[in-house]
Amino acid sequence: MKKYQILCVDDDNDILPIYKLMLKNLDYEIITYTSCLEAIDYIKENGNEIIYIFSDYSMMEMNGLEFRKKINDLGIDIPFVLVTGHYNLEMTKAGMDLRIQAFVEKPFHEVDLKKLINDLGDKRRSYLDEEHEMVVSFVEESHPMLLEIEDLIMSLESNPDNANLLNTYFRLLHTIKGTA
Repeated sequence: MKKYQILCVDDDNDILPIYKLMLKNLDYEIITYTSCLEAIDYIKENGNEIIYIFSDYSMMEMNGLEFRKKINDLGIDIPFVLVTGHYNLEMTKAGMDLRIQAFVEKPFHEVDLKKLINDLGDKRRSYLDEEHEMVVSFVEESHPMLLEIEDLIMSLESNPDNANLLNTYFRLLHTIKGTA
């Protein structure tokens, strides 16, 4: 079973250990960043392993709304919570447009974080598990066809006018494409 991650981003290095302490009993790896830009690079590479993002609102490089927008621009839909000492109606409206699932007021509490993870993080984990199973199944089903295609290519090199070989080749490619 794959170990999924919760990403916590806050430019205050004293806050990040609190996340790790509060979430340590969950079956997730807690990844922390003080830099939004470094977190975005990490998300680009590991987005299919992250089930939840907690982000501070007020940070040096950009605010939490701008950070969420950049994640959305990547096309990766990870549940996202904005943690802030204060929020207002304008911030809430912007958050709805950016698909921010919740605002958590500082100081945050363990039970609130865990409830949010249980509500949406577990759904994301189920989605990622299902996606992983589909990919594994696709690879398992396609592998024998790819081996056969390899043999057909070798045969077509020496017999390029054989319509039967060519038809079989295209049929197998079409089957793989349809399965994908």
